[in-house]
Amino acid sequence: MLKFKPLLTPTKNLIKFLKQIDKNRYYSNFGPLYYRCKKLIENKFNLKKNKVVFTSSGHSSILACLYFIKNLTSKKYIITTSFNFFAAPQSIVQAGFIPYFIDINIKTLHYCEQDFINIPKKILNNLACIIIPSPMGMPIDIKKLKQLKKKFKCELIYDAADTFNNLNKNLNELNFFTVLSFHPTKDFGANESGLIICKKEYESKIENIISFGADKKHKKSSSIGFNGKFSEYDAAIFLANYFANNKFQKKIKKNSIYFRKKFYNLKKKDIILHEDFGNKWFSSKICFISKKLKFSILKKKFLRNGIEIFNVWSIKPMSYQKNFENIKSTKLSNTKKYADKIFGISINKNYDKKELDLISNSIDNIFK
Repeated sequence: MLKFKPLLTPTKNLIKFLKQIDKNRYYSNFGPLYYRCKKLIENKFNLKKNKVVFTSSGHSSILACLYFIKNLTSKKYIITTSFNFFAAPQSIVQAGFIPYFIDINIKTLHYCEQDFINIPKKILNNLACIIIPSPMGMPIDIKKLKQLKKKFKCELIYDAADTFNNLNKNLNELNFFTVLSFHPTKDFGANESGLIICKKEYESKIENIISFGADKKHKKSSSIGFNGKFSEYDAAIFLANYFANNKFQKKIKKNSIYFRKKFYNLKKKDIILHEDFGNKWFSSKICFISKKLKFSILKKKFLRNGIEIFNVWSIKPMSYQKNFENIKSTKLSNTKKYADKIFGISINKNYDKKELDLISNSIDNIFK
């Protein structure tokens, strides 16, 4: 059975970092390993004007940004896609804002640019922020995000949760928040932690927010906050996986390119491969959009072929979840039509042509 397996490094690679924690006797609250992780990422993405803040999760990253934005504006609405994970809309409500849902582009699964014309003026006139998710690791053009922020004159959070290995290598000129998740299900996993890339002048304030709203010495509180800190144990797991990541990604890129060729040789009309997968970006998870067959049917069919498929977030969009069913939105035409037909398949780093051929042959049989 081909199943999803997180890309985590063996336990033996953690030992030297755990020994450093023991030697330092520093376990949380911005310790030596925390700052080592910051330096690695700031160098990786060529950050000079922008800075990095590590957090306890992707959700903590979004929530911290929204608490920060709450201090900048009295506006109430935040726009995001209904095809989304729970973290974004939950954070919006937790921070005291009101969500407004828009549709997706069915080829990219990103936000639908054309849908902005369908948003009422009263929402746009009271718009605090836009949260743009990047499903399954497909990156979004940074220039488009800058233009979006400029056009609507609001804050913007790029929810790049699963795009660590596909992000632009120069993020120094960003004028918006970028958040990442290192949950083990992501293409780069490291326990359940997260990261924020923000303007240099925002760094200390956001670090205060994730530390109960207090300064690092815990002597005074300057804002509303919560415990979203990145512990030294989180840092140890991050470092162990970071130094194994290049080896993982070489195999993932090879598998992505090979599978893309196999898929397009099938010439199937009723299934869409996530746009530019295996060409401009690469992942250990392949995302598909079925035009007719629903996830529940596809799951049974693939299991008969020895393959386990998974949901991309949830079969039900956020606007159909109990917590958010009364939240206003555009018509969400693509979301309603395709949300229960989107699915993923793992192409684990240990897979070779045999496993990839099994996946493509199964698609050939199922989508006759």
